Amino acid sequence: MAKENYEEARYHLANDIYFASCAFGTEDIRTSGGYFHLANIFYGLNKLDLADTLYTKVSEIWDKYLNNHYQVLLQARIQQIDLLGKQFETDTGLDEAQEAEAVRILTSILNIRESTSDKAPQKTVFVLKILVMLYYLMMNSSKAQEYATRAFSLAQEHQLSVHEQDTIQELLTLISAEEASPVTQ
Repeated sequence: MAKENYEEARYHLANDIYFASCAFGTEDIRTSGGYFHLANIFYGLNKLDLADTLYTKVSEIWDKYLNNHYQVLLQARIQQIDLLGKQFETDTGLDEAQEAEAVRILTSILNIRESTSDKAPQKTVFVLKILVMLYYLMMNSSKAQEYATRAFSLAQEHQLSVHEQDTIQELLTLISAEEASPVTQ
């Protein structure tokens, strides 16, 4: 993209997406990077509707992946599966490079969403909630709390649904409880 050869970049990214989709499926986190880079190209070409669609797809893929891990963790805590009395370790299911990529991609999408948040604040809140789950599962409760607080403030400011505000409040409560008695590694 440095030389702004968008046609060639789109061609290569389309191939990357195709092959990743064949190998992992269209909704896999390993395919999301291709969608993200293609969205950046469309954003650079000022084709904002196409970019928005792809950024939304990337957000939805990461939300589904992280939410699955988050729900498993919550169920385990509720059912008190750990018979030894240890606190549960959180886990993203990602290696260090994948965690770094998730942070980079999602914070980039967040920056774009925040620059256009007046038009669609719910999209910004959605990405903030995904980042909350990511950082929570990475055991970085201060970052999770920061993003949850931002999401809650934005949801209140733009009068998003009570359900949305309650969901974010539940995340904040969970994170606060974790900070009071942190998870041990």
